[in-house]
Amino acid sequence: MNRSFKLVSVRDIDIKVHITFPLILAWAAFQFGVAGGGGLGGAIMGVFAILALFFIVLLHELGHSIAAQHYDVTVKEIVLLPIGGVARLAHIPEDPKQELVIASAGPLVNVILAISMIGTGILAGFDLGLSRVPLIFQGLNRVTVERIFDYVFVSNLFLLVFNLIPAFPLDGGRIFRALRAFRLPYLRATSIAGAIGQGLAILFGIWGAINFNFLWVFIAIFI
Repeated sequence: MNRSFKLVSVRDIDIKVHITFPLILAWAAFQFGVAGGGGLGGAIMGVFAILALFFIVLLHELGHSIAAQHYDVTVKEIVLLPIGGVARLAHIPEDPKQELVIASAGPLVNVILAISMIGTGILAGFDLGLSRVPLIFQGLNRVTVERIFDYVFVSNLFLLVFNLIPAFPLDGGRIFRALRAFRLPYLRATSIAGAIGQGLAILFGIWGAINFNFLWVFIAIFI
């Protein structure tokens, strides 16, 4: 995390951006502008869409961080990477109740945002039908405010579902460990959560390799 630069501080938490972060912005400009046929306007809208998405990632990590601070856990920094965000805590509480609250706080932020966006979409007259979801990630050749809204809305839902996968060290894995730690020794609960995470990582890696989806292979390696 040393190759990052500070943007701002929130509640004494340094918000940093990794030097590789511009790569995701370049990808967004290409995807919306060139691949999607949106031209310069599409490229600009794509960059705004990704920035909005990573603002949601930041809020997610702040959810974890503020919950941690509630239990007097020092939060060193939050670093935004092309693959998401990481909140670096001084330590993870071994009290399962505290870890459960901290791990759940991030996904709870995504739930609140999803409900808020649904309300906003209804007021704006946007069609939030699930039948449109596959179209959002296929050739974004019609770049509009509504399409950008859809992209961010669905991405927020994806982040929520993905983070709840019970694969340690994802939030779902930490929630699973905390729940197991109510009945088992902490190290044993950690071992079980880690084994499940490794098993799911292998499945993700195989699935990604078979389908030539290198994003899932990368996620598998990360887990």
